[in-house]
Amino acid sequence: MSSLGLRVTVRRTAVDPKELRRLQSACAPANLNPIVGRSAVNTFREHFFGLNQSRPNKLGGRRTGFYAQAARSTSSVATETGAIVSVNKEGIRQRLNGGEIKPGPGRQWISIPAIASAHGKLAREFNDLRFVLIRSGGNALAALKRVTGHGRERIDSAGNVTGGGEILGAVVYWLKKSVTQKPDATVLPYDELIQSRIERDVSSYVTRRLGGSTT
Repeated sequence: MSSLGLRVTVRRTAVDPKELRRLQSACAPANLNPIVGRSAVNTFREHFFGLNQSRPNKLGGRRTGFYAQAARSTSSVATETGAIVSVNKEGIRQRLNGGEIKPGPGRQWISIPAIASAHGKLAREFNDLRFVLIRSGGNALAALKRVTGHGRERIDSAGNVTGGGEILGAVVYWLKKSVTQKPDATVLPYDELIQSRIERDVSSYVTRRLGGSTT
């Protein structure tokens, strides 16, 4: 994931020398930076779990729990100068930045689910798919229902493929050489939210260490 630069300022007046020492100890990087990291991780996880609930797949098929997996894969590491938050989930950066998606090594096509039962599955998990060259343009994988001969396939407005002596079922996957995904900044929580949560949690931490209220 890309780095995120946020600065946290702790404002606390300490008159008593002992309290000053406690304040300096509380704000030492070794003590403060893990608090910063945990606060950011909690904000990211809350955001991802929210997306997982609010963004079901458009086809209405089985949910893959993509954003829930992203939430569980979020972690932080404290450093001498701050904290590094990582989201170890493939696909998050692509959703965030967008851009062209091409087939992986050794593959010609990207398969895009056309029906609910195909969502979250690989084409190879089906044993009855047939490559279809559509006259109007494009290619697809359709479920084979019955074979009575040979002929050129056609697709109707309902997504069913027929033609010649063959009868094929509905298109299961559309095949594309590449697709372009639009960037989506809402995949991650906004910087202002992360900043405010960190300030809140750091303030609470310092208060617990010193007692009393922060100013």
